[in-house]
Amino acid sequence: MTIFLVTGCVPVIAQQPERGGPAKKEATEAKPSPTPLARTMSDSGQFVIYGGSSAVRLAVARTGEALRKGWALETGVPEAWKWPVIVNLLPPAGSRSAAPSTSLFIGDGDTAKVQIDAPANLAGSPQLEIEIVRALALESAHREQIPQPGKPYQQPPEWLVEGAWQKIFADREALPPRLFDRLVESGPPPKLEAFIRQRPAAMDSTSRAIYRAQAMALLAAFASTPESLKGVAAYIGGLSKTRPEDAKALLAAFPSLEADPAKLVKLWTLSLARASAADRADSLPAAETESQLAQILDSISLPEDPKKDAAKDPKKSGPPPAGAGALPELAKTKEGRFLVARVAKRLMRLETRAHPLYRPVVSEFREVASALAVKPRRDAPKRIAAAGELRAALAGRTTAVADYMNWFEASQLESLPEGAPDLAAGLPEVGAPPRRDAISAALDAAQKEFRQ
Repeated sequence: MTIFLVTGCVPVIAQQPERGGPAKKEATEAKPSPTPLARTMSDSGQFVIYGGSSAVRLAVARTGEALRKGWALETGVPEAWKWPVIVNLLPPAGSRSAAPSTSLFIGDGDTAKVQIDAPANLAGSPQLEIEIVRALALESAHREQIPQPGKPYQQPPEWLVEGAWQKIFADREALPPRLFDRLVESGPPPKLEAFIRQRPAAMDSTSRAIYRAQAMALLAAFASTPESLKGVAAYIGGLSKTRPEDAKALLAAFPSLEADPAKLVKLWTLSLARASAADRADSLPAAETESQLAQILDSISLPEDPKKDAAKDPKKSGPPPAGAGALPELAKTKEGRFLVARVAKRLMRLETRAHPLYRPVVSEFREVASALAVKPRRDAPKRIAAAGELRAALAGRTTAVADYMNWFEASQLESLPEGAPDLAAGLPEVGAPPRRDAISAALDAAQKEFRQ
């Protein structure tokens, strides 16, 4: 049974599409129920919960408030909501509970509400939490422009709903860092056009965990652009005018990515790499960063070619180049590009934990290696040389700073050496000058009278 709360107007209900059908919905008329039910309203007033016990309704209201604040924090959408969210906790139908559904209701006078119909036994479950996030996204998308009665409207994109829910409850529903490691090692993220068309409801638990990890990283990638959360909020606000599977409309909210779509792949991959290091230290010390960077770069070497005769070509005599300088030559072969790509992945993991001073250096080496893994670059030797000079300067500076701090700490004396004269001994103590204000004079007079 559906309960309508719109007064003074005839509400319009959006029919649910058949399972597996398109996300569009069409509005039809319906009559409100004359039977009132017990209800619970959240602190902000946006969530009104019907059905179930008072304790269950209160728990759902608190969850809704937590998700409302998390939604605003992770997407940049203002908390100034306009349309309420009605949650109907219905008794389970039969032995198997029906899947929860979220719809947009439209009434007279340009009013609207979002309604969630869910079995009461799903209260407190991730399924209902995801539907609340979907309702928040639907309200945000139609906050300024609601569809006309009888006109179809679109549900929010699945990647946005699942990614935002995963990010809001990142601590409680933490995905294993090893999952992100596997995603980084498996290669670049999927194509944006294909990813935003996926339907997680039809996935198994493992595939859905991977989907949520990629969706959360994609949301973080958009937030790391120059447009930041303003671009995310602008995209959500324009969902009423576009299709959720339209990749061009998504990139249009981020001009920096629209001009260079390949940049999104880098940001997306970096977001996955940062998530893989979420449970580790925030950053490594400078010395440890230099040590790990040296370990990665020193492992690069060109294999010796027995077919080449050094006696015929004196320029090729001596050992083959090694270190970062060997990357351009190593990338000229198919097997070498695989090794260069593996070096780029190791540098990416180090970049997420590198000391802030070393992070630009590690990032430069990583970008050069990533570019060489695709095809040879003429500017690679110059960039490697410049990064090496900066690395050497940083190593010298950090060593000098460490030496100075060690000297400063060792030179501090906690007490005077034995036999050293105390220069401050015998000097009179200098107190604060007496105060002449009216309050101080009154306090002094009261204290004098009390003593008498």
